[in-house]
Amino acid sequence: MRNFKSLVCILLIANIFVFSTLLAWAIISKNNLSDINDEFNNILDQSQELEDKILHSRIIKHDLSESILEKEHALKLIRDTINFRQDLISEQNNLIYKYQNKSASMINGEINRLLPSLRNRCKDAGVTITEPKNQGAFSFDDSSEKNNEYGFGFTAYDGFWPNFDKTEANLLGLQSAIIKEVVDFITAAANGNSLKIYSIKRE
Repeated sequence: MRNFKSLVCILLIANIFVFSTLLAWAIISKNNLSDINDEFNNILDQSQELEDKILHSRIIKHDLSESILEKEHALKLIRDTINFRQDLISEQNNLIYKYQNKSASMINGEINRLLPSLRNRCKDAGVTITEPKNQGAFSFDDSSEKNNEYGFGFTAYDGFWPNFDKTEANLLGLQSAIIKEVVDFITAAANGNSLKIYSIKRE
């Protein structure tokens, strides 16, 4: 009987020890799990911050690439504009410097040949010529001269040449050369599109 009581006591003490050990281990494990959970949440937060930074850096990189392209485009436009301006004002392309004086009869013949040539060029390029007739300060009659009638500012000299001196005739010759350049530019710019010339006036 004493042996049985001793065995019961031993078993009871062993159970208490095991229970205490498991309880302590459970408490320690709970604390560890809480720490692990906190650490995991921190890692998730850091991962989200890193992902946001990566996305932000990609946006910045894209904006930078776009800015570089826009800058290159702007620089090209500036270079082209400068080159165009230099080309435009250069003596080699300036008609005043290039123009060679001619006799009045030669200028008469050139203008008489130039006008139908310009009309045909405008017709082929799809450029309509309409010289509006002023009806008031802000209204125009659109019943106008067409390509086959328009004189490009030289209507009075089309087939008729007054008795001008050489200086005056060469001024007309220079103006006709300038108008030819202008019409050439317009017809080249049309490029299949419908354009309209409303008026060309000489100085």
